[in-house]
Amino acid sequence: MTLKKLALPYLALALALTATLGLSACNSDAPADKIAMVDAEAVFQKSKLAAAGMKHIESMNAQLQERLGKMQEELLADSNNAELEQRLQSELFALQASMDESQRAVAEQINGIFDKAVEDCRKTSKLEVILPKQLVMAAREGADVTDKVVELMDKQTVDFSAITLKGIEAAKDTAPADKPADAAQSEAPKADALQDEAPKAEAPATDAPKTDEGAAPADKPADAPAEK
Repeated sequence: MTLKKLALPYLALALALTATLGLSACNSDAPADKIAMVDAEAVFQKSKLAAAGMKHIESMNAQLQERLGKMQEELLADSNNAELEQRLQSELFALQASMDESQRAVAEQINGIFDKAVEDCRKTSKLEVILPKQLVMAAREGADVTDKVVELMDKQTVDFSAITLKGIEAAKDTAPADKPADAAQSEAPKADALQDEAPKAEAPATDAPKTDEGAAPADKPADAPAEK
């Protein structure tokens, strides 16, 4: 298996915003001064909140690419390990699914705030209809409320850090699973130490030579004449 760097496309948030744009009250008989338009793509480009969402997606993607790099190193280091290859393949699928889920979660939050900003703009400006700018061929001056929608969106705060890559966290949690093997190795010296201590258990047997040494002096008298 070859792990290639995933080309994870960021969500086309601008398109998502356009698709979820709610037409507050589509009444073709509404007076011209009661109809406005909004450029959803421009909202996405100008909004600080939308930019923060995109930055968070980029951060998660960086984490994913880092993990993929480590997975590639693991595979290259043990390319004939079928079990490792299967595990990494499963992890790869899980990470991809997690990334997709996280991107959707970010988009849903931004879309929800966008929809509310459009509706609040309609109410505060006493409008009957706000249309996507892409559907408007011509409009009166001042009909574009894009900047107002951006302003309303950026008054909101969202903690995107609550959206995380679950696959990445799972990989970190399973990493310590390899430690038992290391622990077993670290305990090996202890086993050797026990073997080193084994002779100590046989210490009483060392008294036997002492008894022989005790007998040696008895032989010395026999050698005494030779010394003379």
